[in-house]
Amino acid sequence: MIRPIILASCLVKKGNKYLLVQEATDKIIAGIDTHSKGKWTTPHGQADKGEEIQEAAERELLEEAGGKTKIKRLGVVATGTLEGSIYIISFVFYGEGFKRTGKRWRHEIKKTQWFTKKEIKVLEKKRLMRDNVPVAQFIKTIETGKKVEFIKWKHPEYVKEIFRIMDKTAVNITKEQK
Repeated sequence: MIRPIILASCLVKKGNKYLLVQEATDKIIAGIDTHSKGKWTTPHGQADKGEEIQEAAERELLEEAGGKTKIKRLGVVATGTLEGSIYIISFVFYGEGFKRTGKRWRHEIKKTQWFTKKEIKVLEKKRLMRDNVPVAQFIKTIETGKKVEFIKWKHPEYVKEIFRIMDKTAVNITKEQK
């Protein structure tokens, strides 16, 4: 049986650069080693039980990068499987600006750094990014103004749950912007 794992991520833009974090250790998701040590990615992690997806993205940004952003919208929903038994649903939020508010968790993240879109594409070509996190594609979705893009859509049985989460998230973001 395939079981779903919900991940929340935050793609933060400041000027013409995007914030990435470098993994200090191999991240374990549901007991499976992702072989991510030294790889660059967006700040992300699993949503805690009962936690709203946007809250999880904001918490992960604080823990992994030591700061906050103004979430503008949900940009991407990426889906895929991990070793065939775990179905990952990753909600990527887009934020603008960044304010450092504290220290990041050094045991998970080696360092944070700002990159241009071109530099991110180079990291991807050199395979220095986490394989399952197509950041350049996320950026393209945001820049083209698409409402939400679905990547690697494979398991339609989760469609209803994904749309329920997206609808709730859109309402929360709209309320905050008023």
